[in-house]
Amino acid sequence: MTYSKCIYSLGFLLTGLSALPAQAQPLFSAQARAAGAVSGAVVRLCTASQDNSFHNLRVELTSRQNLNHTYSGDVRWDGTFEIRDVAEGMYEAQVTNLRGSVLKRTLFTVNTSGGGPEIRLELPCAEKQAGGNISLRRLAHKPPKSAVKALRKAGEAQVKGDLVAWEKHLREAVKQDPEFFEARNNLGAFLARANRNEEALSEFRAALAIDSRSAPVLNNISASLLNLHQPREAEEFARKALAIDPLSPQGHYLLGVALVNQHRFTEEAADHLRDSTPTFPKARQVEAAVREHIRRQSGE
Repeated sequence: MTYSKCIYSLGFLLTGLSALPAQAQPLFSAQARAAGAVSGAVVRLCTASQDNSFHNLRVELTSRQNLNHTYSGDVRWDGTFEIRDVAEGMYEAQVTNLRGSVLKRTLFTVNTSGGGPEIRLELPCAEKQAGGNISLRRLAHKPPKSAVKALRKAGEAQVKGDLVAWEKHLREAVKQDPEFFEARNNLGAFLARANRNEEALSEFRAALAIDSRSAPVLNNISASLLNLHQPREAEEFARKALAIDPLSPQGHYLLGVALVNQHRFTEEAADHLRDSTPTFPKARQVEAAVREHIRRQSGE
């Protein structure tokens, strides 16, 4: 069996810094419209501006009849989203961040002739740093307004799909403040998505120098190393990430893939893949292949 490389569906961007108006009620709503479009909004119950960011959230729809039939769309800066050309049927909708964590799930039906029901998912306020505390260096650092403004512009360009402006503003944010953790990590994510893995790795390492306890950045480095065909080094960083955040599905997935890419078809590899399946369902197939390999090797 051929085992696929780790891909950047993992998600690397941290929650953005945009200041958005507070909303009155917590809900995730979606309604099917004509032509099979599903639209709606993700809303947080928060009052602090830093708690109201919708940057880097994504809505994913998976058919209950065919698990390979999926649709997805980014959440806009104001919390709204639209996913077009969705076939009729029962779906599981989930909101994820770009670290790959599933924030909420719900079931709903798409009926293009009669319209779909409104679905609701309460979302938490600002997501906490996954695994461990933020470093003192990062905590004490206050980026200048010019750098924050550039990062916000990068988020707006991302929503518009303007890749040139997206990269331009991210680089401007880093230029204005080389110690700006979020700008470094977001630039690394942009470069990773463009398969510019050497450049991405450089930015992720710069972010790690600012906050060595960031499990998401350790995972980002691991994923970059996998795409650079360095699974042994990727294993090292995935293990570091799991030491900080033992429940990280990204960490389990990356470590499982790193072991498989070293042809280490072991119970450990299978267990890590299993622990990642709630977020990465396709890992289940690789886990099954690894366990079958172990069974054959043992002669059972």
